[in-house]
Amino acid sequence: MNTNQITPQEAISSDRDWSKLKSQVRPLSPVKLGSYDIVFVVVGEGQSPMLTRAHETEVACALAFSTEAKGREFLKGSEGSLLPMTVVYLCEELQNDSKVSYIKVDPRLEEGQLFCDNVLFSPLFDSFTQKSLMTNPGDAKALLALNAKDEKRFGMELTFYVVTNHQLAESGELRQKQLKEKIEELAFTAPRIPMRKGSGCFLIVIINLENEFEENAFIRDYQMFDEHSNVLFVTSSLRFLDGHFNEIHYNGEQIDTIFGPMVNWQKNLK
Repeated sequence: MNTNQITPQEAISSDRDWSKLKSQVRPLSPVKLGSYDIVFVVVGEGQSPMLTRAHETEVACALAFSTEAKGREFLKGSEGSLLPMTVVYLCEELQNDSKVSYIKVDPRLEEGQLFCDNVLFSPLFDSFTQKSLMTNPGDAKALLALNAKDEKRFGMELTFYVVTNHQLAESGELRQKQLKEKIEELAFTAPRIPMRKGSGCFLIVIINLENEFEENAFIRDYQMFDEHSNVLFVTSSLRFLDGHFNEIHYNGEQIDTIFGPMVNWQKNLK
């Protein structure tokens, strides 16, 4: 293996990282993983996950293998060692407050690129809002209304994906192109976000476009990475919808009457 291993500080984030990674997912023998499955992670000094790329234009990723044998074969003649850990622990090791981190599962070096069987996404943890986010923290200030202590009190595990007009052109073909890309991004990332199991475990997609037709285009029943997690949508009219446009009714006077219906809805699915 001849790859470029870098520090987290050297990792470059891009709004199009997901698209570059999507082009490198070419499954050979994919293994179905969950958040609590053990993977073998390439680590450096201090037993911290290494961020690796084959060349400067490639997205820097942690590397995880479904079996120790695959990892040892990959590492022949190179730096780094393998450390077993659960998928969700690996995500916590990668979590920072500035960017989403990426994990390539069962990578292999071909044609000068690191192709892989799958890609996973570790949300960033924004220290200001105290929230796990898949999108720019600058668009998530409204989440300050959700007290982190209340989330812990209810045992909620929440990750947020926020879509606002600030991310898009005002109108025209460019806006339509950007909306299409955002929908494709969500469709690719949502099934690849590991999450801890809680009393309620959700990817919350907040869509504030002030246009019902555009907002509805995002709503669908995405398959999630874990069976214990689901996706829910909050529209600009503050409707709470599942992927089939069924509305979850709540009383917004206090957080208990928001979290309670969410937990009950998810329990009724099982």
